[in-house]
Amino acid sequence: MSLDSFETFLTVAANISLIVSVVFLALQLRAATKAQRAMSAWQAENLWSRFNLDIGSNPALADTMDLVFGDASAADAADPRAMRQAHFVIRGMLQVSQSQFFLYREGSLPSENWETEREWLRIFLHFPLVESVLAREIREKMLTPMFLEELHSAGALPQS
Repeated sequence: MSLDSFETFLTVAANISLIVSVVFLALQLRAATKAQRAMSAWQAENLWSRFNLDIGSNPALADTMDLVFGDASAADAADPRAMRQAHFVIRGMLQVSQSQFFLYREGSLPSENWETEREWLRIFLHFPLVESVLAREIREKMLTPMFLEELHSAGALPQS
């Protein structure tokens, strides 16, 4: 084998190795992306299921949720401590939804999960106490403009 033939052989071998490496890297990246999306979906669902289990096992939290999802008269009759607790529960729920929105936007949360969350927000944001807390959160800039735009485009924001 001449030196030129050997050089050609090494060049071909190096190119084949490079192609195999790039294909392997692409497969690994795809697998890692799928795993990340699955983990994000699991964490999103697990978070809400744990919250629901907490409500089911904690009578005081269940009472707070009755206040959150009640009509305006429930809020009027509530004591200040219960109202503060309800406010923080609502704020926490909004923060979870905002986090899920950003996971979805960056491609980590599957669209099915975000669409379910978005539909839930359309309903949630129209309860009287939630509307009140949402208005305060917006005034205090506790939610990002991008998330608020998403809520608006989803028809989830109450009309002011």
